[in-house]
Amino acid sequence: MLVKSSSLVLLGVWITQAAAIACRKQYNVQPGDTCESIVKATGITLRELYRWNPTVQANCANLNVAQVCLGPSVQQRYVQIGDSSIVPNMPPTSSSSGVTQPTGIPPTTTTGVPTTTTSTPSPTHKPTYLAHLTVAVADETHFCMFLPTTPGNKAGNNGTYDNNAISDSEKNATTFCTQKDLTSHAKKFPLGFIKTAKYQYNNTAGFVQVTGKINRVKYHLKHKDQGGQYDNHGKGSPPKSMCVGYPYYVQLIEPDQGDYCIRCCANYADCNASRSQYGCKRVVPVLPQNVD
Repeated sequence: MLVKSSSLVLLGVWITQAAAIACRKQYNVQPGDTCESIVKATGITLRELYRWNPTVQANCANLNVAQVCLGPSVQQRYVQIGDSSIVPNMPPTSSSSGVTQPTGIPPTTTTGVPTTTTSTPSPTHKPTYLAHLTVAVADETHFCMFLPTTPGNKAGNNGTYDNNAISDSEKNATTFCTQKDLTSHAKKFPLGFIKTAKYQYNNTAGFVQVTGKINRVKYHLKHKDQGGQYDNHGKGSPPKSMCVGYPYYVQLIEPDQGDYCIRCCANYADCNASRSQYGCKRVVPVLPQNVD
């Protein structure tokens, strides 16, 4: 479920911890709390509680989170809400009233998106975020993708740089991010490898994406390498790979074109993994505008 900035509580869970978006203030859920008791104690309305905390069900039956948002920051952006079954790990700055003041992912500006989908098949496996096997898309400065485990897939090609490094590593790639350990045990992209990044979203359809240009020589990828696709369709490429907060993802790296793209989706139809031969321009096209 995607929500507007005025309703945003948590960024998609970064593996063992939930990264907090800049919620203005939060309330620590106490044993025995109900939605009604929280509303009475904090002075917000029940409607505001549900609107600012979209993972809380209407009957409050799943009030199993550590904190709830009491008012979103005006600077919040459009990002995927994380798995509500994972308890956020927030800085211990609670007061006697149970209200905390968290820090958050820095906001950035975006432009861009429409499209619509209706197909919602069940995920091929449970959302389990494993070390080295989890990508993520938050914005143009916070995202992760798969790459070969070594430059040019050298370790997987008998000690020589691989002419087909991307496609040959589809089953054993590892996670690289804009920051080290942005997801569990993720490496940082090689310096200069990401040349440009454009973050876009479609809240109506339920997906986020980043597209841009790479400098292939920074990871010893060959100019004749036509690239390949990583996704979690079927058993996954690599197997058991996932995108934080979404049941589906698709990612392409095209060294010969200097392009990369990644999209994480609520619906499989928006992350169709059967069109890798079409390349980024058709699988994850740049969107004309963002959709709320």
